[in-house]
Amino acid sequence: RSGAVYWSTLMTTVGYGSVIVTSHVTRWLSYTFGFFSILLFLAVVMQSATILIAVIDDFAIEFNLRRLAKGFTSCLCWFISVWSMIILIGFLAFTSLAYRTSLDVAQTHLPISEFLWFSYISVTTVGFGEYNTSAYGKETEWVMMFVFLVILGHVLVVSFYMKVHHYYMN
Repeated sequence: RSGAVYWSTLMTTVGYGSVIVTSHVTRWLSYTFGFFSILLFLAVVMQSATILIAVIDDFAIEFNLRRLAKGFTSCLCWFISVWSMIILIGFLAFTSLAYRTSLDVAQTHLPISEFLWFSYISVTTVGFGEYNTSAYGKETEWVMMFVFLVILGHVLVVSFYMKVHHYYMN
């Protein structure tokens, strides 16, 4: 599981600081395969964002919601979707810790604002290294759900950037 978390943080360029690569062989593997997985990840995210924008825009046009497909309103909707995903990831991280311990322990250990910060740096790929992801759960289901949500968050962020770019270019 820690390998999956390490590779997902490397591939998404988040880098939490949970895993420290110390040997020359593992550093070489991280350089080589990490570089190619980052390129592949970026290509997949860009293509996914393009498809998601096309689907949402077609849906908006089909149901006579053209304002949601173009202009400032469209940018605002994508901005709201990005922040909704950040709040959802933060809430799920908080409830995961509360489920494994207790609500009192979760609230005293880390307030909800810390979970929102954790999800913000995950979705925006900042990852300052102040978080150790092992504190948020090692269950395979949690790791896979979290990786999926962060990748979806990346797609939403790129979609928002693409909409803003399109807005300013027109």
